[in-house]
Amino acid sequence: MTKVFTDNNKKTLFETVILAGLSLLSAFSFVFLFLDFESYSQFVLLVGICLYTIYKNLFKYFQQCKNKPVKLLSCPIAFLLSISLALTSGVENYFDGFEASKVALLVFVVAVSGLAILLWQVMVWFVDKVACVETTCFDKMPSRKVFLLSWVIMLLIWLAFYTCYYPGIITPDTIGQINIAYGKQVWSNHHPVLHTLLIELFMKLGNNNPVWYMLFQMAFMTGVFSYCCYYLWQKKAPKWVVIFAAVFFAFHPIHAYSGFTMVKDSLFSGFVLLLTLCLCEIGLSKGEIIKKASFVFFMIFSTLGVLFFRNNGFMVVLLCAALVPVFVKNCRIRICGAMVSCLVLFFAVTTFLYPVLNIAQSSLAESLAIPIQQIARVVYENKELDAETLSYINDIIPLSDLRESYLSTTVDVLKFHENFDINVISSDMLRFLKVWASILVKYPLTYVEAYLLQTRCLWDLGVHAGLIENFYNSTTYTDLRMTPLLGPISGVIHTVFNISQFSSYAFVTTPFWNIAICYVVVCICSLVNFAKKQKSRILISLPVIAVWLSLAVAIPAALVGRYLYSVFACLPLIVGSCFIKTTDE
Repeated sequence: MTKVFTDNNKKTLFETVILAGLSLLSAFSFVFLFLDFESYSQFVLLVGICLYTIYKNLFKYFQQCKNKPVKLLSCPIAFLLSISLALTSGVENYFDGFEASKVALLVFVVAVSGLAILLWQVMVWFVDKVACVETTCFDKMPSRKVFLLSWVIMLLIWLAFYTCYYPGIITPDTIGQINIAYGKQVWSNHHPVLHTLLIELFMKLGNNNPVWYMLFQMAFMTGVFSYCCYYLWQKKAPKWVVIFAAVFFAFHPIHAYSGFTMVKDSLFSGFVLLLTLCLCEIGLSKGEIIKKASFVFFMIFSTLGVLFFRNNGFMVVLLCAALVPVFVKNCRIRICGAMVSCLVLFFAVTTFLYPVLNIAQSSLAESLAIPIQQIARVVYENKELDAETLSYINDIIPLSDLRESYLSTTVDVLKFHENFDINVISSDMLRFLKVWASILVKYPLTYVEAYLLQTRCLWDLGVHAGLIENFYNSTTYTDLRMTPLLGPISGVIHTVFNISQFSSYAFVTTPFWNIAICYVVVCICSLVNFAKKQKSRILISLPVIAVWLSLAVAIPAALVGRYLYSVFACLPLIVGSCFIKTTDE
């Protein structure tokens, strides 16, 4: 009896010491990362005492949690979240310190670890709580009239926004597509050919006015969003999920703005949502739905839309096709076969048909955006390089032009520079990769810094990556001017709901417009499905995760939110998937 008592005391003492250590470590993290440590170091002990009471409850809950997949998967997510929170205050400031002293890097790693351990336990607790939430759904099933009514109402709300931006928003990319449509530039797959053809059709239909294209795009997107709400209701999602989805789609200005912005990302995001709906149905039916011919047609239509409306759609579909067998046991061959057939068709069209039609392939600089930015940052910071390497870089773009034009958040200023020669890279790709790798060995921290700056919208929880509000080329299209139809009302709406990437107050006036936060929600929803032992429902998150990964490899600009608009389009469905109940539950 005495031995048991002694063992319990030792165990309690050991846990107390561990919790006290973790509390002080996390307290140091908060003070170091978010306060001036030299001025507020005396608060470490006070914060540590406060955190100890939190850790005491969390640690017990963490030990009792028997869901090992949730524990395992939430750990790397917590560390990535911790790094993101730490770097939000300024990437350059931290990396300047890392290069000056390796001790600074070590202290940063310790601080991030302390915050990550706390976030890890909080995440496990939160996911387990959400997984146990009981919800109620609507008593009656929706009719097609409900779907049509919601479609009309959502479209009318968007049209109210549209009156403030009539005849719509045109971006620099769209100007290039209009030039192609009117024969002022050669046809190129730099912008998806199918989207350029749509622009040509509707611009000519509207006598060079984009209004018909905007109406078509708004009708398509509101139809897709209304169907998503209708689908959630059909699948007996909780009332609050259906209401949240309807309000989110109808009133969040990012959706309306994307609806009347003539850019490929809007329609692409609509097709990503349709593909996500297909994967949701596959997950809920355990793959059996693929036996229906109508579903196969719908899935192929959605997949082809993803492929032909953005060039990174190929990677999105490829990743989904590769990972579907991991999450679904039934009908794997049919599901993957439908996706692979779409990939083969896309490859055949872009590889064989486009050259026959004299449609040029997209520039290699688009795919090499991140390596080019990494090399450019080393040169911009005047790092020491050998003469041969500098001579090679100078052949691509004169060093003086590079240092003068370099921007840390976009490769466009370099790749569109009049003296940038992509042929130097494309003629000997192996040499470019060797030069890139040799510089990486010398300056790995600079490469990491350049990567983080180029991909800020993917990970930064504090950055505002908005849309380009308007970009009419007055010298070419003198008749295209933004002329709001309702002057005074337009001014108020424009001020309150401004989501332009150039607006200094847009992050405050437009809530929920942060891509990284959306992906945190996606990760948590995936963990909730793991906690509920609904592995097949992880399929629902695959398309938007694949979009993120495809851009993490090659994103041309860090603060352009339209690249990842698809995560906003799919967010209500992903959240709703955590609470949908099936007959076997």
